[in-house]
Amino acid sequence: MIIKSSIIKATPRSMKNVVRHLLDKPDENEAIGIINGSRHEVSMSFDDAEQFGRKNAVAHFIFSSKEALSPEQMRDAVSMVKDEFGFSSDDIKLTVRHQKSRHDEGDAWDQHFHMLVSMVNPENGKVMDVSKSFARQEKICRIFEAKHGLEIIKGKHNRAVISAVEDPEIREKLRGAGIGSGKRPSAAFTPTEKEVGKRRGHDLADVRNDLRDLWKRCDGWQAFNAAVQDRGWSIENGTKKPDVLILNDENGKYIGSVSRLLGMKKAELEHHMAESGPQKPQEAIPDVATSQTPDAHEKPSTGKDKTADGTDDKKSPVPSPAAPHGGKSPDVGPGRVQSTIKIDLKNKTEQERNAEIATEQAEAEKVQIANKSLQEQKKFYDEMLEMFSMKTGDKKMNTITLPKSFKTVCYGEIENFENIRDMPLPSYEMEDFEKLTDREKFDFAYKKVIDTVKLNNAKIKDLNDELKTLKENHHWWSPKGEKISSTEAAIANATEKMMSICVHWAKSLMSKFGLCDDPGPWRAMTEQEQNALAVEFKSNELAQAMSEIADMKETGYKKMAVNGVKMMNEAIEKWHDRPELHEARNGIVGIKSLLDPDEFAERVSELSDADKKKLADDIAGHDPCGAVKTLAAGEIHAADERDKERQREKAAELAEIREREQQKQKGQEQGKKGSRFEIA
Repeated sequence: MIIKSSIIKATPRSMKNVVRHLLDKPDENEAIGIINGSRHEVSMSFDDAEQFGRKNAVAHFIFSSKEALSPEQMRDAVSMVKDEFGFSSDDIKLTVRHQKSRHDEGDAWDQHFHMLVSMVNPENGKVMDVSKSFARQEKICRIFEAKHGLEIIKGKHNRAVISAVEDPEIREKLRGAGIGSGKRPSAAFTPTEKEVGKRRGHDLADVRNDLRDLWKRCDGWQAFNAAVQDRGWSIENGTKKPDVLILNDENGKYIGSVSRLLGMKKAELEHHMAESGPQKPQEAIPDVATSQTPDAHEKPSTGKDKTADGTDDKKSPVPSPAAPHGGKSPDVGPGRVQSTIKIDLKNKTEQERNAEIATEQAEAEKVQIANKSLQEQKKFYDEMLEMFSMKTGDKKMNTITLPKSFKTVCYGEIENFENIRDMPLPSYEMEDFEKLTDREKFDFAYKKVIDTVKLNNAKIKDLNDELKTLKENHHWWSPKGEKISSTEAAIANATEKMMSICVHWAKSLMSKFGLCDDPGPWRAMTEQEQNALAVEFKSNELAQAMSEIADMKETGYKKMAVNGVKMMNEAIEKWHDRPELHEARNGIVGIKSLLDPDEFAERVSELSDADKKKLADDIAGHDPCGAVKTLAAGEIHAADERDKERQREKAAELAEIREREQQKQKGQEQGKKGSRFEIA
């Protein structure tokens, strides 16, 4: 499965283009179906972005799979994307199904899905976090493939994906599939190049398939180059990178890199060019000469060229590339088209003989033209070999290295982030609750409610007993305020009063020396007042317990259990969604990407000199988190520069179109003037 995404800017033109691409192009799709959402909802997302002054409005997600997916599987894929990027079902403004045949080999599923998601919260204006979206989408795809038993596809962030997967079973499946080893795949063309190709009248996927088919049918580079030219294309050196071969169309416009379209590395393509074997001329250019009328560039064969069995012993014009050690390099370039067809004019009418001779002469002219073309190809091939034989030195794109001390700090930071990530829930009760099923959670909460009711009933009984004891005769007073009690109670009361006076006197003395605050005038509560206060406190506690039981009965025990489950789930979800956990996960993925040599070298190669210097300073200062942020910011800067370059190219293209239209209009006006002059 493949998930791609792009950010749609908050401009009316962007909204118009994306909606038209999804809904208004029936000629490019066999079928278009709206699953949910509408144009109006998409328009509302752009209005929200404009209201809060946001640069981006919606995120465009594309789901495609080689294997057919069920509706349940598609819903699971969408749910995984929602959980990863933190948006809800209400944020999905449009979902569309497209059906059209795929360019993949085999019986690939002919359906894919587009989903537009609002990036701006309409209440607070917060923007959805889509940082490191490529790696996060690859993680979703690999987990989805392992989860549903689909073919596990190798991506560009395989090691980072394996490290980010938390489920050990899925992690082992990904490792068993071998996606963490070997070379990473490279795209033959970018989505932007694909759209530019459409505007120029050719589908890059068809070009790629045609080019690979030509490569399979040709024996060597010479035959392949000739077949490409027969198609009206041309292979030339790149202008920005001369060591890259590019494919141009019949108008000389750039189509794509030859190595990427063929699906091979530059070094492999150079090897095929340098070690090109014998051609099959009959496949590239028809071999249609005659034995009676030899080509002007050929010498007539003599009897010395014949072997004992009567066959021609003349050497092939394209010798084998294998040369003896120390010997002269073989001449491996395009050869010449030779005669292989012989005609027989015996026992034929004059009309048949004339037709045969005319056909023979026409075919001979074709052979001459073909030989001239092959000579030009041979010259081009020799120049290419000379260019690739020049020693240009070993220049590495990545000049930043990670010292051992910095790597040690990185491992320490990863361990700290892992401790934060693996931190258990705040209580054992929450840990046990999270492992329960929905039914078990309800039973657990219902038991809690019943236990609370029982505790409140027991509490009410105890409070009633305490109040009854407080109001008994040996703890109560007569109407005159005199307590009806024993002599021991009177002595205890007098002792307690004396102790209270002593404590007050000590506090007053200490306040004179500034050791405590002044307690003020002494006044002790009488025992009658203390008893009355205790009765009031117990009465309030009893009323509160009875009120709680009444509220629980009114609400209903089952409803209270449902609310309890909801509150517990929200508490657990809040714990798993805490900011420090997201920071820890992103930190682990980011620092591990620093420690991956291939990924680090690839990412650094795209940075500007200023960003590279900042990154080197972070590494020298042993700041892994700073290095991760610098690398991410540098990639954003590089992407902005690429966008600006594409805009400049587009502006130049539009200027060229306007200039041609002006010249055309000017020519038409001149033609009209000439016509008026002739009439006059």
